[in-house]
Amino acid sequence: MTKDKITEFYNKRKKVYNFILTPGSLYQLVFDLIGQKEKVLDVGCANGNFSQELKKKGAAVYGIEVSPEMAKNSAKVLDEVIVGNIETIKLPWRKAHFDTILLMDILEHLFSPKDVLFNLKPFLKEKGKVIVTIPNVANWEVRKELLFGRFDSEKTAILEEGHIRFFTYDTAKKMFGQAGYKIKSFNLVINYPLLLLKIHNRFGFLKIDVFLKKYCAKLFAYQFIFELVKK
Repeated sequence: MTKDKITEFYNKRKKVYNFILTPGSLYQLVFDLIGQKEKVLDVGCANGNFSQELKKKGAAVYGIEVSPEMAKNSAKVLDEVIVGNIETIKLPWRKAHFDTILLMDILEHLFSPKDVLFNLKPFLKEKGKVIVTIPNVANWEVRKELLFGRFDSEKTAILEEGHIRFFTYDTAKKMFGQAGYKIKSFNLVINYPLLLLKIHNRFGFLKIDVFLKKYCAKLFAYQFIFELVKK
């Protein structure tokens, strides 16, 4: 995909990138990992909706966005936004500048995600962190489709057309290690088969979500949340 095609693709998706800051949601789990008054780099900041919430924590938020249209919106609320592709752009900031670097549903859109992780590392403070959220291609829903010979983006957003890389827990962990990071903390968002969802909703005291996260994470995780630090 050429530079112009990439820009065109994300310009058309500017209405897609909303978020839900509710208990247990992906965005809430990430939000809770970020402290007060941190200096944050939001890679793929889209319209700036999530970063705007971080600003309420007193954070200084800088953004990188490939879509000029979305960058124009996010520039209204972030401290600084630059337009460009994270795989090719030269970053203007000094080394060890950020407490947190956010890569929320970004790596699966890149041709060389390991290189991006490696190249971002110098901009991270010594005790800083990188927060990565990434879809789990080994999710039960994808496995079910593959069982019937289907690899269909209409069945699950994990396979959506903008995704060019796919990760399991193990392949993601291996990539982080190769890029010079270790996992400080790990969490996940579950998507339930209908039967388990009914059990979860009706019999909350069974804490089925706790069981699935502990014993079946690689199967029922829809998205992984990794907090990474330098090795």
